Amino acid sequence: MCDCLPLTSLSFGISNKWTVDVDKEMTQEEHRPHSAIRTAGIPFVEHLINFALSVFLVLAPYIWLTGGFRLEAGFIRISATSVWWIFAVPALLAVAKWTILRLQQRRFDWKKVWGSDLLPSLKRVLELGIIVHLILIAAAGFYGDASGTFQSPSRLTAFLLMLLSRALLHRSVDRSRILTIAAMLVTGFTIVRWFAFIHAYSVNILFSDQWDLYDAFFKDTGLWDLFLWQHGPHRQGLGFLLTQWIVSASGWNTVVESFAVGGTIFLASVLAIVLKRRLFGPLVWTDAAVPLMFLTVAQYETLVGTPNLSHGPFPLLLIVLYCLCLTLTNIGFRYALLVGLNFVLIYTGFGLFMGIISPVVFLSELFMSFKENRRRQALMAGIACVLSVGSLLSFFIDYRWLPAAEDFHFPQSSLWHYALYVFSTLSNFLGFKTIHWFSVAAGGGICLAMIGILIQEGYAVLKNRRPEEQDDRHGTIGLIVLTLISFTLIFCTNAAIGRISRGLSTAMASRYVVYLIPGFFGVFLFLHRMKGRKQQILLSVFALWMGAASLPMHAKDMSVTRWLYNGKHSWIHYYLETGSAEIATRKSGFQLHPRPKQLKIQKKLDYFETHGLNLFVDRKRSHPDKE
Repeated sequence: MCDCLPLTSLSFGISNKWTVDVDKEMTQEEHRPHSAIRTAGIPFVEHLINFALSVFLVLAPYIWLTGGFRLEAGFIRISATSVWWIFAVPALLAVAKWTILRLQQRRFDWKKVWGSDLLPSLKRVLELGIIVHLILIAAAGFYGDASGTFQSPSRLTAFLLMLLSRALLHRSVDRSRILTIAAMLVTGFTIVRWFAFIHAYSVNILFSDQWDLYDAFFKDTGLWDLFLWQHGPHRQGLGFLLTQWIVSASGWNTVVESFAVGGTIFLASVLAIVLKRRLFGPLVWTDAAVPLMFLTVAQYETLVGTPNLSHGPFPLLLIVLYCLCLTLTNIGFRYALLVGLNFVLIYTGFGLFMGIISPVVFLSELFMSFKENRRRQALMAGIACVLSVGSLLSFFIDYRWLPAAEDFHFPQSSLWHYALYVFSTLSNFLGFKTIHWFSVAAGGGICLAMIGILIQEGYAVLKNRRPEEQDDRHGTIGLIVLTLISFTLIFCTNAAIGRISRGLSTAMASRYVVYLIPGFFGVFLFLHRMKGRKQQILLSVFALWMGAASLPMHAKDMSVTRWLYNGKHSWIHYYLETGSAEIATRKSGFQLHPRPKQLKIQKKLDYFETHGLNLFVDRKRSHPDKE
């Protein structure tokens, strides 16, 4: 038995102490028939099997995933080979273990076999090897072929969850510290990947709607006219003024604009964390869900497709600022900022929908002020409400009706189809990329949850049912949750009405993701209002789901991203070679715009070449295909 002590110390779940304890319980009659067997080396075989179980159970997730299991948008796809490994190996080892125990007339205790008291040295060595492997994957992706970063995010997510779960099973560890460190690592990885993605896949060439939008910069257009510039159903607003400054300062470099878009969304995520901390106090590990929500690469089209500050990023930033202003205690300053932000939002992209929400916000504050006999605040709320309505009406001065779909009419279909469109749009944020019954059910569930939150919070605000919350005496948190969720639901409804003629598949458009962030952030804040264990469970599930939906980049999204990257680079290559936009389009098989002659793209490219702008700024940039 002494010779077997080193192997016993490496066993997974069955220790030498347990063997001794069981032996003490056995009678002398039970020992005698098996004394020959016990001296024949069965303990050595038993310890060897324990060691095999130890190694396999630590490596099982690694074999499982690399052998054929992979996550796509948070969901597992299975191959037959990995099923064999994950079930057959432990089954064979368990049969061997059962045989040994039967020969020794011991009880087969699954809890002992599958325990969690693995020797720390073995565990650290094996898990350290996996971590090193992940670091090499990430390094190869960030500093080599950028696409490598996104071929393995599913494994990264699964491995990190595996290591985290194993650490949390140990009774001796500080769970809160481990969760905090894990949240910090995930947040850091999310931020680095965000900007690495922009660097890897942005290309300096105008694309699609940019050729229409930038007409304003070819002309001598004043600042006010730029603010009012209309493309499609909305105006460009404040984001377009910033775009004009970026264009003039960078030589029409769209890569710089992509980074400006990414930086704006990143700043919105930082302010969202500030808002959460202002409302609910110190940060906790589940707050990692905020950067995961805001910095998801599912919005690749907003970043590297057709970057436009006014279409999504700037409205998102302004909405978060709007919610922060709702927390101010200086009433006059608060309403002045809210009215100003509301005006800018109405004129900037689909921030237009805040023109519907703001009057409701001010009316609710007017109602609560009257109820609590705060006359001065009631007067200010009434004035703010009138100004917000006036801002919305001013939007339609010289407004042109330009629906996003040329064949638009309402109603296009049954109300059920519009509901399906909304559900599918929401399910895209949850990680689903195809429309089927499960994705529709998931989207429908989150939609109903959002509607339920609106009803509950609206009733609580009007009735002032939460006076016990010191930071929410006048329904501030409720108003913020209502603002965020109602904005996303109004946008989804508008998208369904305007785009359903193009088919349900358009609900999965990447450029819509940025407008879904406020709604999910509102749900996140609502979960923080809960108390006790229910809050912890729901916040943990929400944070893990956001990680599963955000960290892995879906194969379809990656395919479109590479298509955009390779298509743009190929077009630039052939244009610099021939000097003809028509020939470049034909040879590359890639269109910069469906109506190149109508927009006089060739003439604009000649202007770029004469002045050294846009694609002529970086002619020497190589063209590495993203395979």
